[in-house]
Amino acid sequence: MTPAQYVQMVMPRLREKWDARCFCESPQFRKLVSFNFENYPFLSPLALADAEILISAFIRQRFHPDGAAVNKGMDVFQRYICPQCGAGMTTCFTEFSISMNRTYVSFDSVASQVAPVGYYLIGVSGFDVQQFSDVPDFLPAQDAIAYLDLFPNETGANITPQ
Repeated sequence: MTPAQYVQMVMPRLREKWDARCFCESPQFRKLVSFNFENYPFLSPLALADAEILISAFIRQRFHPDGAAVNKGMDVFQRYICPQCGAGMTTCFTEFSISMNRTYVSFDSVASQVAPVGYYLIGVSGFDVQQFSDVPDFLPAQDAIAYLDLFPNETGANITPQ
């Protein structure tokens, strides 16, 4: 799936789900937006496209900034508060080149589960995308329906893949 297809076909349904219930406690959401290539010593800089879109559409556009952004070296940190549940998190944005940047999220609360596997529809961009096939805890989703089922529905229930 391309980023444009994701935005056109998947994001409208995710927005509906978000409007009914935030994703802050969703293990799948937490797994996707927390992808940081630095946690895998064999990876060169990579960005998970699904996570970049989710961070932009939900955290940057719907959450409330909590204080000013802080620059530390190449990284820009911004703290946010969820308007629905009050959860706190910090984004880290790093620009590696004019065409390569990434963002990941660190949640204040570690009490919530993070999914053991992050299922994605788009994949990664970066300097050596072939390396991503060696990452064991991020896999392609079966299809868009299976992907959407991993996010909470109106009652908060997640469907766990078998």
